[in-house]
Amino acid sequence: MKQILKGIMALLLAAGLAACGSSGSSGSHASSPASYSGSTNSLAAADYAKEEMADYELGVAMAPSPSEEARGTSEEQPGVTGVKLVYTGSVTIETLGYEDTVKNVRERIKQYQGIIEQENEWDGDHSWYYTDGRGRTTNRNISLTVRIPTKDFDNFMNDMDGAGKVTSRSQNVENISRKYSDNSIEIESLELQQTRLLEMMEKAETVEEMIMIEERLSDVQTKLNQKKSYRSSMDTDVEYSTIYLNINEVQEYTPVQSPGIEIGGFGKRITETLKNSGKFFVYVVQELILFLIRIAPFVIAIALIIFAIRAWRKSRGLDPNPFRGKKGAKSVLEKADKTDVGEVKK
Repeated sequence: MKQILKGIMALLLAAGLAACGSSGSSGSHASSPASYSGSTNSLAAADYAKEEMADYELGVAMAPSPSEEARGTSEEQPGVTGVKLVYTGSVTIETLGYEDTVKNVRERIKQYQGIIEQENEWDGDHSWYYTDGRGRTTNRNISLTVRIPTKDFDNFMNDMDGAGKVTSRSQNVENISRKYSDNSIEIESLELQQTRLLEMMEKAETVEEMIMIEERLSDVQTKLNQKKSYRSSMDTDVEYSTIYLNINEVQEYTPVQSPGIEIGGFGKRITETLKNSGKFFVYVVQELILFLIRIAPFVIAIALIIFAIRAWRKSRGLDPNPFRGKKGAKSVLEKADKTDVGEVKK
């Protein structure tokens, strides 16, 4: 406002000096030193006023808006290039050496100053308690949710190629500049409301006024804290990219499917099929033998129980087989009677 008043005063001064110079020149055709000096001063004042107004307009045009001050420039936020970008990636890795790969990935996360937000590991193998030297029956896998500084996002994604066989890779970029700007404007509005309510609180004269203002102030402050928390979350997402890692243990790598039919491929497929069939046959035989070994104690125990029952029933003169029908039991008794009669005759 002061700059505007200063410019207006300069224009009025220039106009007055110009009027005096024109009146002096009308009284005399010859230019006297005084009239020349007056015209020179008027031009200088006019130029000065124009410069002042230009500087003021330039200052207004170059002055950052409140939303821009709230967002900040890209130089104030490392890793952000002008706009607010959120990077998300996903990598799936197959490995034959599970422990080494997991250790390697953890070391690379630490190298890039990353953070493991979430970790889930699964191992359903139960062969560890067997003493027959069998191998693992199931494979292990682990899933990691990692936050990596955005400036190292591409480097980290490329380094995963050395951790194992990468079977899938994807990445996504989301521009949240508009969302961030809207959030900053809302924060400024709430901060302005908070300031005005605090001023009204100081000027309140009755208890009712204070209660009403306090309720409104509490609502504004709650919304303000929520908006600031959301902006802080967006800042974190911009500064740290999210990468989802899945590491799967395999016995052999997944073969790459060729787009066309190769010459001689059928013979190769037959060879692979026979090889896999042989492995499967050996596996089935081993499992059958192990199954028989597992149930052997139960079979022996059942056989002993049946033998004891038969011996007890035989000592009592009963049919040794309790499951035999009535006809069978009668024939056994008749046979026993005949035997006893024969022994008496002798």
